[in-house]
Amino acid sequence: VDNLLRDNLLSVDSLFNDPHSNMVTQNLTFQATVEPIRDLKIILNCTENKSSQEEYYYKYQSDIGSVGGPLSYMMNGNYTATTWAFATVFANPDELFLEFLDNRSVVAERLAAANADPYNETMVRDSVTGEFYPAGYSGNQQTVLLTSFLATYLGKDAKSYGFTPFLDFPLPNWTINYTGFNKMKVLKKWFNNINISHKYTATYSVGNYYTDAAISNIQDYDYGIESVLNNAGDYVAPLSMDGVQVSEQFNPLIRLSVSMVNSFQFNLSVQRNRMLNLSFSNNQLTEATRNGFTFGGGYRFKDVALSIKAGDKVHNLKSDVVLQLNITYNSNKTSIRKINQTYNLGQDIGQISSGSEVWMAELSGEYAISESLTARLFVQTNINTPYISNSYPNSTTKGGVSVRFSF
Repeated sequence: VDNLLRDNLLSVDSLFNDPHSNMVTQNLTFQATVEPIRDLKIILNCTENKSSQEEYYYKYQSDIGSVGGPLSYMMNGNYTATTWAFATVFANPDELFLEFLDNRSVVAERLAAANADPYNETMVRDSVTGEFYPAGYSGNQQTVLLTSFLATYLGKDAKSYGFTPFLDFPLPNWTINYTGFNKMKVLKKWFNNINISHKYTATYSVGNYYTDAAISNIQDYDYGIESVLNNAGDYVAPLSMDGVQVSEQFNPLIRLSVSMVNSFQFNLSVQRNRMLNLSFSNNQLTEATRNGFTFGGGYRFKDVALSIKAGDKVHNLKSDVVLQLNITYNSNKTSIRKINQTYNLGQDIGQISSGSEVWMAELSGEYAISESLTARLFVQTNINTPYISNSYPNSTTKGGVSVRFSF
């Protein structure tokens, strides 16, 4: 387009109003399998997806007698990348949120120190917390909130963490599986199979970022050199957005599956998940967590004989009976933490908007009547205890017999 502009090949029609548009999509995927020692397999996955669309205009300007541009620059896009947030997953969520709020003043001072605009030399008192922030970089300014949030919840230092909403480089997630216990002679006497596994997944997402119309015609508008103010007296960020999200899953944190030579089997699985949504439209952090475990045990009674009489005929059956017991516990909780509010350590921080504790137990027995027909007897109970007062505890119990026919 710049070449067309230089050669005077762009339309001089003043009514021509179609924008020039550029669409860019960048996808990075990395996968590797590592086996540092025998029977220990580690699968690494790393992804980064970024898409953006730019729009701007070249229009005939009568005052200069030629086509000028680019004008009214606008950009929007989406961004997702794998990352690490495990450094804070076991931290107290209330203390972590207070650290996030405290880090705002650190980030605001860094931005003000980098910006030569004399406007931010004045300190402005926050009417809610009573703290002082540089003018233009209040505790609610988008870059201040975003940098403080990422530095806190990703376990980084707010004194040095970058201001851009994009990661320097995506970090790998992993799946770990170890089967080496199966080959230890001391264990072969009692165990047929021992498997230990672990999986970690974490992603950081910017749902929609865009250029604010107030800065669309300003060249080289960047972090630390902002100059345009919004209605609240804060600097408009180079890239505006509605919110960001960090999703993290230990699914499982650890899983142990064991099969013994005496036909007894059991497994234990522990999960720990959380999702953090920071909204810039209403200045609040929504934290959804799910923590729980599952224990399962089973035993196979081999060659159990049964006689079934149908009319005058007696059918003699012999098959294995498989008994299974599964116990599951999950704690699901969604909390809303408002940023523009005064908090003290020790008090309940945030409001639980939904969630409950769920216990579930199931006992079942299965018997193969033939190669294609299997009967199953089961009983299951479920106990649900909500965290919020406008919902009532409830429990359900059901049982029955199911028959499965395989073609």
